[in-house]
Amino acid sequence: MNTSTVGHIVRSRFLQASAGHYRRMVERLESSEQLIQWVENQQVIRYHYPFEEDESSHVVIATTTAEGFIFTSRYFALHYEVVDQSLESSALLYNLEHISRRNRQTHRLLTLLTIHQQAWVESGATEHLLHYPYKQVVGDYHQRWGGYMDMTIISRLVSGQRILLRHGASSGAVVPLKSLFPCRWMLLGERIRQLMEDREQIWTDQSLAEELSELEQPVSRRYVAHCRGRSGIAPGRGRRVKPMPGTPPICWGVPGPSMQSSCSGSPPAVGFMSSLPLNGGWSMSAPAITCASGCWTI
Repeated sequence: MNTSTVGHIVRSRFLQASAGHYRRMVERLESSEQLIQWVENQQVIRYHYPFEEDESSHVVIATTTAEGFIFTSRYFALHYEVVDQSLESSALLYNLEHISRRNRQTHRLLTLLTIHQQAWVESGATEHLLHYPYKQVVGDYHQRWGGYMDMTIISRLVSGQRILLRHGASSGAVVPLKSLFPCRWMLLGERIRQLMEDREQIWTDQSLAEELSELEQPVSRRYVAHCRGRSGIAPGRGRRVKPMPGTPPICWGVPGPSMQSSCSGSPPAVGFMSSLPLNGGWSMSAPAITCASGCWTI
């Protein structure tokens, strides 16, 4: 295994670490006597992004405010600058670079999120979240800061990380950071869920597509089915229609004992099924009892 492969594995380990795991890794590095000596000799300078120590720092990496995001621990806000370039390359030095890169990229990512989701930041309402695909995040990142950034890095940075909401309608809730970068199918899935709350109407995929197309750009029936399936929403034809008061059901065939005992006083209407060919050339003609009123007599 070559050096570049090892470096990639170590970097991925820092990027994908959960809040608690990452904090423990940084705590071990911060207790290193070598690092303490470098900081005291000003060979390495320690900086911090805005943070506020919080007990929830083992679960979430940042909290929201009316202005944006703030880290929940100084370990998530650490940034090192190596002043003495003559320091010998070591695992400690490489780990400091990984920590600085991860926290810097996370801070910039939250900055972009605050700018793009300004309406959500101010209100905290889920319906104000906008579609913000990773590809657009990469473009905004390059335009603002330059440097290396791609969609896989963003995916690793947000995967498994959680944010604590401290304002708006959802104050006190812990949400995945990934949910603040909603894909189009997530937004459509939420709108489909809201539409299907109207139980008086059976929403087929075609009717949902027509309704959603009036709200935004055209949506196909197949994409509606895809969004509905990924959101875990049952198809509209699988829902039961509420019975209208005074409207009896239509029953076909022979009723069960419970219906027979509960219904009386209404004569049944007797008809005949048309003769239908069966497999093998046979045919049948049998009486069929139809009860339009839903009641039977014995």
